[in-house]
Amino acid sequence: MMKKNIILLMTDQHRADYTGGRPDSKISTPNLEKLAEGAVFLNCYSVNPVCTPMRTALITGRYTHQIGTLKMAG
Repeated sequence: MMKKNIILLMTDQHRADYTGGRPDSKISTPNLEKLAEGAVFLNCYSVNPVCTPMRTALITGRYTHQIGTLKMAG
């Protein structure tokens, strides 16, 4: 059996209607649409609404309160 690869694109500040490939899209993103064929997540949950804590949680596989990143550093 052939192994499948996963490409995780971590971008920021994209509204749903500005990502392309959707009926309500305001722009065209043909390259991203080609990458997304077969795997698009329309309903997702986040452990934190702020980007940096969410990214650290995703990368480490732990909750933000477990790794001490509950808010943006600053």
